[in-house]
Amino acid sequence: MSLQGVLSDFGVAEVFQLIAQQRKSGVLEIECGDRQLQVIFSGGMVVRARPGESKPDAALADFLIRTGVVSEPALAEARRTQKETLEPLPRILLDAEALREEDLEKVRRLISHETIFELFQWEDGRFNFHNEEIGDEPGDEALAAEQVLLEAIRMKDEWHRIELELPDLWAVLAPTEDIEGFRVQRATVAGDAGMDPEDLEGLFRLANGRAPARRVIDLSLLGTFAGAKGLIALRSAGLLRIVDAPRPEPAEPAEPAAGKRRLTQSAGVLGLAATLAAALWTVPPAEVSSYPVPADALREARAAAAADRVRLELEASRWNEGKYPQTLYELAEGPSLAPISADRYIYAPLDRGYALYPLLP
Repeated sequence: MSLQGVLSDFGVAEVFQLIAQQRKSGVLEIECGDRQLQVIFSGGMVVRARPGESKPDAALADFLIRTGVVSEPALAEARRTQKETLEPLPRILLDAEALREEDLEKVRRLISHETIFELFQWEDGRFNFHNEEIGDEPGDEALAAEQVLLEAIRMKDEWHRIELELPDLWAVLAPTEDIEGFRVQRATVAGDAGMDPEDLEGLFRLANGRAPARRVIDLSLLGTFAGAKGLIALRSAGLLRIVDAPRPEPAEPAEPAAGKRRLTQSAGVLGLAATLAAALWTVPPAEVSSYPVPADALREARAAAAADRVRLELEASRWNEGKYPQTLYELAEGPSLAPISADRYIYAPLDRGYALYPLLP
């Protein structure tokens, strides 16, 4: 079966239904702008989903970092080992005891869940289904396409309400009660939200007044929909409050000039990258005035220099590739940028441009 088209004419739900009815096996690829998602079917069942990857295990590596399951230095070391041994990345991390099997399975399920959730938010894009035999992979969970479809539609409908109550996932939330005060209301709030009380307590503990809601959700391993829903329930119960205003989105970046020369992304060319960034940069630095200013001026200066270094590397990457990377690990597989993104900043690719969000001190 050859199936291709545009989502504005033939929606995702219809594509899922057709593949399920004919019990086809293969890969459904959906593209919107620079973003690509893949849903893998076997006999009409959904077995896994993931973002399109520029290199093996890129999506897994990104989610391992985002969720805090693996540290960036550990991942960088595993990538170096992978280049030498050609072993699968998960096996290297497990053997090095940098990753637990149960956490790996949670992250794999999360990737599929988040991919499906993102896909059903799309209204535009192109799709193409390739018939092929699908082999088993660790973490596969065969689900009826109709079941996935109904759950995705339910989440999409509820998401409109969630966006009204928590319109900016980069807002910072802080507790209004201590853990004992939370536990007095835990069962009631969890019941109202339809959540496991332990999951709700995990969200409450992570919302410490420093990290944006997006970071809290990632660390909770609950996924965007369930995590945001839980934060709203906690806020509605008066257990959390917003302590930081939403940030404006960066401006649209300028297009790289034709006939560009390739830049080397290393400390040795940052001077050249700085010149290019000064000429091309329309993505402004993230404003830090709305965040508490550190009392330590030297620490503040170092943080600003670190952010500038990340931005210059991003501009060099865009100059070379014609677009910004989806993750920092597409930019540099090494420890040089790791502490910056993990401990001080969150890198967020947008449809046009990117944003670099500092964590509160």
